[in-house]
Amino acid sequence: MIISHKHKFIFVKTKKVGGTSLELALASICGEDDIITPTSDEEIRKQLNFIGPQNYLNTYKDLGKRGSIKLILGLRKRHEKYLRHYSCIRIRDKIGTKIWNEYYKFTVMRNPYDFIVSHYFSSKREESFKDYLLSNPDHLLTNWNIISNKKNEIMVDQVIKYEEYEKGLNIFSNKINLDDNIYKIFKTIKAKTDRRPDYATVNEMFKNFNDGKKLVEIINNDEIKFGNYEKL
Repeated sequence: MIISHKHKFIFVKTKKVGGTSLELALASICGEDDIITPTSDEEIRKQLNFIGPQNYLNTYKDLGKRGSIKLILGLRKRHEKYLRHYSCIRIRDKIGTKIWNEYYKFTVMRNPYDFIVSHYFSSKREESFKDYLLSNPDHLLTNWNIISNKKNEIMVDQVIKYEEYEKGLNIFSNKINLDDNIYKIFKTIKAKTDRRPDYATVNEMFKNFNDGKKLVEIINNDEIKFGNYEKL
């Protein structure tokens, strides 16, 4: 997750959408006051010499007098104020409605059928894909819960489709008036390469798996409609 005061944008990071690579690319244009949460691939950030995680921990103001004294005395640790997969609601509550309303907010969405296949392989589960999905259908709600409110409404200004990264980042770069397109940086970064084998296409993984298709269709109906994704 990134909150850039320099460019007045908020990147709401969803899961299994190439978000780490995008977060690293965005960090390259951030300023010293911007909020950048740690990624799971900090080694690549160091190699690229991009700005690292910053301003995401609780401040003395957040801790209050008693908490600050305990921190100074080593009686408590400084915890994270912002987490990398914070929902829109939590980010808004942390930064306040003024900044939330003023800044350009964007995120990335992936075809939910493709998302759950990728999620399965990244989880390194021993059970079959069918057992994994049928026993853990809540995984399908992960990203929608991050970007929507209690009324089931999208809370950001732009949703970039995973399948249309270049187009989406072109729009984003123009919206915040970047001198150069952030996609040029993004496409050179290969963070958290997919552990998914070549054979594991959506059609192959859902072959003869009608219960799985139905689960995705029901649970991810809003995403399917919003992204104009085809049902299997």
